[in-house]
Amino acid sequence: MSRAMNPSTDLPLMANSDVIRVRHYVLDLAVHFEMHTFSGSVTLFLEQPQDKREGESISGRRNGRLDSKGSYATDSKGNFVLILDSCDITVESAHEIISNKSSRKDSSSSQSTGRKDRRLSSTSGNLEATQNSSRVSPENGDYQEDGSSSRLGQALQFSMEPWCLKVWKEGVRSPEDFPGAVLIKYSTKSQGRSLMWAYDQAGNECVFTPGAWINNRSLFPCQEPPGALATWQAKIRTPKEFVVLMSGDDEAITSPEQNGLVSHRYQSTSMPMPCSVLALAIGQWKSVNIPQVQGQPPANTGDSSPSTLPSRLFAPASILHFVEAEFARLLPRYLATSYEVLGAHPFRRLDVLVLPKCFASLGLASPSLIFVSQTLLPGDHSFCPRLAHEITHAWFGLLIGAEDWTEEWLSEGFATFLEDPIHGLAEKLSEKQFKDWSNLKALIRFKVLQQEVRNTSADLQIMRPMAGDSTMNHAGTGTNKPAYVKNGMNQDKWFQQVHYLKGYFLLQHLSLKVGSSQLLRFIRSYVNRFRGQLVLTQQFINMLFETFPQLQDNGLSPEVVSSEWLDCAGMPSALRPETFSWDNNLVQQVEAECNRWLAVDKANRHGGKPQKRKHTGALLAKLTDPSNQNWAKLSPDQLVLLMEVLIESGHRLTAKTMQQLKETYGLVKQNAEVRHRWCEMVIRNRYVDGYGDIRIFLLEEQSMGVYLYGELIATRDPVQRLVAEACLQAVEDEMDPGCLVKVQKMFFGET
Repeated sequence: MSRAMNPSTDLPLMANSDVIRVRHYVLDLAVHFEMHTFSGSVTLFLEQPQDKREGESISGRRNGRLDSKGSYATDSKGNFVLILDSCDITVESAHEIISNKSSRKDSSSSQSTGRKDRRLSSTSGNLEATQNSSRVSPENGDYQEDGSSSRLGQALQFSMEPWCLKVWKEGVRSPEDFPGAVLIKYSTKSQGRSLMWAYDQAGNECVFTPGAWINNRSLFPCQEPPGALATWQAKIRTPKEFVVLMSGDDEAITSPEQNGLVSHRYQSTSMPMPCSVLALAIGQWKSVNIPQVQGQPPANTGDSSPSTLPSRLFAPASILHFVEAEFARLLPRYLATSYEVLGAHPFRRLDVLVLPKCFASLGLASPSLIFVSQTLLPGDHSFCPRLAHEITHAWFGLLIGAEDWTEEWLSEGFATFLEDPIHGLAEKLSEKQFKDWSNLKALIRFKVLQQEVRNTSADLQIMRPMAGDSTMNHAGTGTNKPAYVKNGMNQDKWFQQVHYLKGYFLLQHLSLKVGSSQLLRFIRSYVNRFRGQLVLTQQFINMLFETFPQLQDNGLSPEVVSSEWLDCAGMPSALRPETFSWDNNLVQQVEAECNRWLAVDKANRHGGKPQKRKHTGALLAKLTDPSNQNWAKLSPDQLVLLMEVLIESGHRLTAKTMQQLKETYGLVKQNAEVRHRWCEMVIRNRYVDGYGDIRIFLLEEQSMGVYLYGELIATRDPVQRLVAEACLQAVEDEMDPGCLVKVQKMFFGET
């Protein structure tokens, strides 16, 4: 069934990458903190897509050329138009770049040879020799930053539209004749959503790409459609006190420039990737190098690649020692364990940067660079598995990407599933320890998924919402690919975890069917088969049942996976919470503690009545003494489950019970997951003395606070609404724009 694009929630894909493709980007930018902008240029190296080069039958091709009418975009004069995804930038000029080589024919020949084996190579055969003879190839030294090997050619025409930049050359009627290299001079706008301008924990200015739903479109004009893979390199100019971190194969090469500026050069990435995964951060951070730990190669693979990576931690100097204490021990272990489980690392190095509190996510992975929230620094290592999650994105999301962006479970579901085994192996947990701990985590995730399903619209619960929608509205460029990403700008989807959790539970369910070690071996085989490719869910399903045909004997078929897990809303019927609580010492301990607290609350209620005080005083003293050995020492994950169960019980706890609960476990000193549940309990039980804890959480843990605003408003309690309003007023100037809009809609509705 076709579906028209919804301009308020769907992300348009404007670039005509089906007929002409950027294979390499060169960014040359200067940062201006006083104006919150960048200025400079991007050079695009262009080619025809591979299917056009390989001579596929294409409607409209005449004599080896594409008919310009109806096959690709042209202006009113019939000139071919290059369309780039872009918004919130100001373009100054566009020029073609021409090689200075004297022999055009020799240059053409060398280009053809040099590019032949690239995944995104240039047009082959006679067509290239006759038409691309003056094209610039950075691989052959035709392009140098100083202009010694190339020059600006004719100025190109361009026009800006809300979602795209259009560039054309007078008289050029086809993509084959379009310039092979184009330089665009431009500047960003301060309101551009691809960049977050902020102050770090030490009060210093910084800027970073926050993983916005428009990706990098307001940082540089680019091609967004899945399959438009490219390499990139960059030179970023900053004041000398700033550090530049960026996705790339190698560390930056810095050199002084005039006027006290420093240039930071990041060389080309070797693996063509979507430009949406490029990440950039500039700030006055300090770093520490992390010693490497060697891992064992995957069994029976003969893999001789390095088992670990050189890695660094970056943060403001004032908190760097906290960051090192939190991550230095487990980071290299996670890298070594990931290698053992998944095989060769996709990249050669890793930088981890702690971003300011306005960062709207717990973590964001890009090639060789991971951004993390300060929320991951509780001081007890309990949030480190989230770092393992981000590390595994090097394989799932980067090395292997989703051809359909709406099938994000292919990255997030896998990364969530692998958190536990990577952490368990790194910590050398025994089989029983790992089973109890991972099932405890699974039970918590089950309860979170239940809540998400109750509070999320049905269309956002489907794991591949665009599957089979081949008649959807298209861009009219001769392609069969959708011209937009469904719900790509839907703010409700931005803050929900359904795809993470349903994907996780699908893999968890499969591990119960085939065995955990067998599934991990299968995942490694999946990585080996599809490394460097974009995939669809159907390819995963096909390989799964090729590998485990016995699944169909156990009632699990491709059709069941699709109908029960992928293509429907709601909780999968195969999920049972008792699967995770049976014979689990950690869960049983929590259940016992919950019963004790309900007894304490009952005693507190009766203790408030004069006729009962004589009988309850001794019991209360015994039950609520924090030093009482009857109170178990619970881990942070157990505390999360304890409060989930207490909330689910439906009992409104007395203020005295709430205070005792807080003091017994030191809840306000626990990690953010625990404190988030504590804040939920404060809201549900209207515990006025805990409103200050909510305020601290909303100010300091902005990556997790959006849901709490909704909870405070939903109670219709005027005092709680005032708490929410006061917190929003305190942080709205520094808050992530997407989070701010979402919370404002909670207060005021759609505007």
